[in-house]
Amino acid sequence: VSPDTETIFTNQFWESQDFITNALDNVKARVYVDGKCVFYEKPLLESGTLGTKCNSQVIIPHMTASYSDGPNDDESGDAIPMCTLRNFPSQIEHCIEWGRAQFEDLFSASAKQASNYLKDPEAWTKELRAKTLDLDSESAMLSAVSKEMTELKEVYRIIMRATSKDCNFESCVQEAYNEFHKVYRDKIDALIALYPQDTVDKDGNLFWSGTKRFPQSATFNVDNPIHMNYVLNMANLLAVNYGLRRTGKAVPLDHPWRSSSTVKGIIATLSPPEPVKEKVDLSGGGEELEDGDKGKEGEGADDVNEEITAFENLLKELERISSNLGGVTVEAADFEKDDDLNFHIDFITAASNMRAWNYRLKEVSRHKCKMIAGKIIPAIATTTASVTGLVTIELLKLMQPGKKIEAFKDSSNSLGINGYFFSEPPPPIKAKDEYDVMLLEDVVCRPEGFTKWDKTIIKGDKSMSLAGFREAFKAETGLNCVTLLHSSANVPGSKGHSTFLYDEPESRGEEYMQTPLVETIADIYGGDVLGKTYIKLDCSCQDDTEAYYKIPEIVFHY
Repeated sequence: VSPDTETIFTNQFWESQDFITNALDNVKARVYVDGKCVFYEKPLLESGTLGTKCNSQVIIPHMTASYSDGPNDDESGDAIPMCTLRNFPSQIEHCIEWGRAQFEDLFSASAKQASNYLKDPEAWTKELRAKTLDLDSESAMLSAVSKEMTELKEVYRIIMRATSKDCNFESCVQEAYNEFHKVYRDKIDALIALYPQDTVDKDGNLFWSGTKRFPQSATFNVDNPIHMNYVLNMANLLAVNYGLRRTGKAVPLDHPWRSSSTVKGIIATLSPPEPVKEKVDLSGGGEELEDGDKGKEGEGADDVNEEITAFENLLKELERISSNLGGVTVEAADFEKDDDLNFHIDFITAASNMRAWNYRLKEVSRHKCKMIAGKIIPAIATTTASVTGLVTIELLKLMQPGKKIEAFKDSSNSLGINGYFFSEPPPPIKAKDEYDVMLLEDVVCRPEGFTKWDKTIIKGDKSMSLAGFREAFKAETGLNCVTLLHSSANVPGSKGHSTFLYDEPESRGEEYMQTPLVETIADIYGGDVLGKTYIKLDCSCQDDTEAYYKIPEIVFHY
């Protein structure tokens, strides 16, 4: 159940449910299901376990707050300092966390941006320019350009690779082979050159002591299974990025791409890349360098201007080739720990173990790597049984009509200390009048004190025009719709991102205003709008005195 499967789990599916019970393992999925239950006004029985701990929450339409209204999980307490991950790992956990970050950097983050660009080059470019080259403040522009430059280069590189006539599995193997030398040879050699083994700090103590382990650089060996696993798994993940295979379609077990002999044969035709003097990133709490020649020299005006020019040239080059990208796809690899055939955990295991070898740490099994990278805490049968019983009790209460909020109980328990804590569910949060810092004026609630469970329903049909919708909106709410957009306009990378259906100062013309609204939505935002009977819309509204109001979520029935 996710945004990608809404063609399966349709409006009719959610409407047919009496209540929902959750058995999910991540916050993102929980928030998604919670949102659906709020929209369709379905009771939700939420629960979870964490070793000997368990919790349950009952969510009832118009009676209680929802899951999303609770406190956000804060995982920052276990965060590992960036300098440790980048240059000074001392535990296998550091290597696995680094390997997980490598997965995100190599196959997910930049690939996702490249994919968003291909979906709508004009909107993506416009958004990037707005937060970089179009900024009024020169210092802000310079800072933004410097920050976005690396990402832009990666997006350009990925698109050029995906469009290349030579993009095939063999080229993916070569890229993985080169990346191995860059990460496990060149970067390690650069760190050793910066801090030789006999380096001492300002107090005369050996630099490589305590938790700092002196590293060793790697030489690729086709007979080393970790080396081969790194290249094989990375090549397969790159094949996804470049559209050579689809994410949801697993590579068969007997496919040549899974064969070490296939990869060995390709590597036999390659020569190790020439060593490159890599830059050592000491940001994020790294060592302070005292030698002037080792520190980063200040950038002059010429360097800054060159970076801005390079940034503009890259954007122009992307714009130039955008008309020739028909049929090209780039697909990001979203980390999924539970699919043993998707190469995700296999890559992280190989990357982590190579990192461990660099720093003379003990290698880790695939199973342990999966547990740590996937943040898996083993389930305990007694905990699961306890929370199942607690949820069932709340379900029995739901089946009895007329129960008030005080009859229901949320719980937070720890079997390890024999602690069981029950509380009455909190009521839904009511909207309040407030000062809007963007509009620079007060915004009033209509009706007063509405909650997320309330809706503003506008009834029409598939022939209702935008002009007709605004008239129906006025009749229903007594307010004027001054801006209108589909909810997907707020999703970066989606078709129609940041595009309004209606924006009062703009003149769209009579023909646009009289076009059926659902056809306009389908044209701007895409999706199966015509196959549905209602959709969510967002708007800002004013009364006849131009005072702003906020209203419950708008649902257009047609």
